[in-house]
This record gives sequence, C-alpha cells and structure tokens, in this order.
Amino acid sequence: MSRRLTPLQAGWRLLSGNPLTLAGAVGAAALCVVAVAAPWIAPYPVGVESLASTLGTTLEPPSLGHLFGTDWHGSDVFSKVIMGTRVTIFIGLVASLLSMVIGVLVGVASGYFGGWIDTVLMRLTDVVLAFPSLLLTILIAASLGSGVTSIFLALTVSGWAGTGRMVRSLVLTLREQEFVLAAVAAGAGAGRIIFHHILPNCLSTLIVLFTLRIGITILSEASLSFLGLGAPSSAPSWGVMVFYGMDHVRQAPWVAIWPASAIAVTVLCFNFLGDGLRDALDPKMRDVL
Repeated sequence: MSRRLTPLQAGWRLLSGNPLTLAGAVGAAALCVVAVAAPWIAPYPVGVESLASTLGTTLEPPSLGHLFGTDWHGSDVFSKVIMGTRVTIFIGLVASLLSMVIGVLVGVASGYFGGWIDTVLMRLTDVVLAFPSLLLTILIAASLGSGVTSIFLALTVSGWAGTGRMVRSLVLTLREQEFVLAAVAAGAGAGRIIFHHILPNCLSTLIVLFTLRIGITILSEASLSFLGLGAPSSAPSWGVMVFYGMDHVRQAPWVAIWPASAIAVTVLCFNFLGDGLRDALDPKMRDVL
C-alpha cells in the first residue's frame, strides 16, 4: 500500500515534474534578484547625467563592449534593460498586490454578507468588467497623466474586478460548508469565520490568481509606457525603450528588440509559474499522485 503524500509533497512533485513550471519559477526568481541588484549588475550607468561621455558611440551594434548594442543617446542597451527590470518587477508586484487586496475585500464582503452589500458591490464590479481591461487602464492613465503613480492607480482600478468576482464565488461555496456552519453554530463572529475558515481555504486560488495577474500587469504597464502614458521618457522602462526604439528599428533594430524580448520572457515566466501552481494546488491533481 503506497504512502499518501502530504499536500506540500504532492505539490512539489507536480512542480518538479513540469519543466515549464520549473523554468518559470527559476526565471521569475532570477528576475526578482536582478531587479534588486540591478545597480550593481549593470555594467554602465544609464542616467541622463552620464550621456555626455557616451554620445560618440550612438547606435552601435552588439559587441563585447556592449552586449546589446547602444541606443540613440549612446547608452548601453544591456544596462538599460537590466535597470528596467526594477521598474517592471516593482510595478508588476505592487500593482498586482493592490488589485488583489481590493478584489479580495470586495469578494469576501459580497459573498459572505450578501443582501444589499452584494448587490451594490457586484453592480460596481459589472461596471468595471464592462470595459475591456486595457482600454479602461488607458482611459484612467490618460486622465491622471503620465507617471508611476498614475500607472499604479490605473492598473489597480482596472484589475480588481475579476478577482472580486472569483473570490465571491468561492465564498458563496465555502460559507455553506459544514465547518463554516459549525463555526456559526458555535457562536463565532463574522471576522473569525472569514479570517480563520474562509480565507485560508481561498489561499491556493489567490496565489495562482496573483501569479497570473503579475504577467498581465507587466504587459499592461509596458503598453502604457509604449503609448507615452506610463513611466517618464527618462526612466529605463522597457515600454519606453520599445517606443523610442521604433524610431530606429530599421537602422538599429536591437534597440527595440531587446526590451521587447525582456517583456515577453518576463510574462512567460510568470505565466508558466502560475499554470504550474494551479495544477499543483488543485486537490484533484493531488489525488492523482
């Protein structure tokens, strides 16, 4: 008779057996490390104040001295891509976390209390979901103006609704479970039931949603920066680099190709990780082992 694996052991077995998930996890971890250590990893400074010393080497092709070539200012593209990791990962993590927190609060309140609270919150959710996510993000960012603060607000406001509706459906199911009904019968308050019984049972789904949300947020941030509604033009943002690199795409395609590739790889890493976590944290998948 085979020994039954614990949920943690089963999850690790599924993750380690999926090369794409492992690649996504390793890639996401490496990107976070690069984001933290970017100033020490980048071989050249990328600030505006450093451009005067490099203006004589504009639009140079990739070489040993400049692995990704140089841009129209003469700055090292590899260094700017490395520094851009900080902007992308920071915005992706923080904006995703803020939208998740709002979505969880709305979903729990709507699903658990019901009544007029559910009606008001779900109608507000319907209004947000009625707009295409990227279009709503662009509309909010255009109204607030360019800047990092505008990016955070735009991505947070446009990203919470899907999470809120998902959490509501989970809460509606969980509040009818026997362990929740037993807690109610024992006289437990709403706060204790929510934080000790409902939210812990939503945790696996929330982890997956958060991981997948990071990829969507990063892509949205790059789109805003490409349209001139995101990070300022002086910031080493991948979207900004692609936007200005398109002016030189025929003469120096590497200026736009490398930051665009960095966006694609980052989104793929977090999506692979999210897909693997979804399978690993799914009870049905654990029972197969």
